[in-house]
Amino acid sequence: MAPVTEGAMNILGSFVGEMEDAVASGDPIRRVETLRRMTDLFIEQSPHLKEMHVEVFDEVILRLARDLEFKARVELSDRLADVANAPRQVVRTLAFDQDILVAGPVLERSKRLDEEDLVQIARDRGQDHLYALSQRSTLSERLTDILVDRGDRRVVRSVAGNEGARFSEKGFDQ
Repeated sequence: MAPVTEGAMNILGSFVGEMEDAVASGDPIRRVETLRRMTDLFIEQSPHLKEMHVEVFDEVILRLARDLEFKARVELSDRLADVANAPRQVVRTLAFDQDILVAGPVLERSKRLDEEDLVQIARDRGQDHLYALSQRSTLSERLTDILVDRGDRRVVRSVAGNEGARFSEKGFDQ
């Protein structure tokens, strides 16, 4: 793929205007279509984007995704979960979603969630969210302790079988 060009940034600029129109229209179908195209552009360009460009996408995608239907949020979560430099606030918003079908993909796979967010989710959410967290490729001692302490049998077994989980003495004893 070619590096980010001025043309790509101009396309983003035109999307911002389209996004404003889509949000103002109140038409959920138009918002979803605009979101899909914006997400496509982001994923296509993501390997070449600097963090300041990702932040622009973050603001635009977050605005489009606000109050979207369930199916569109699930799709967005799945598409962004494996993108190394996915927009942080969008990923964070998806991770904190009450519905596991929305939160699950980013909880399991996104590298853009920080330790504090993971810990807060592990402390506040139910067993399905804990299980999704237990599937991450790496788990810190702190996160593992919470998962083992709060998790049901399925979560604890998942943590125990996770080769990337680090255990504290307390977690290992449990």
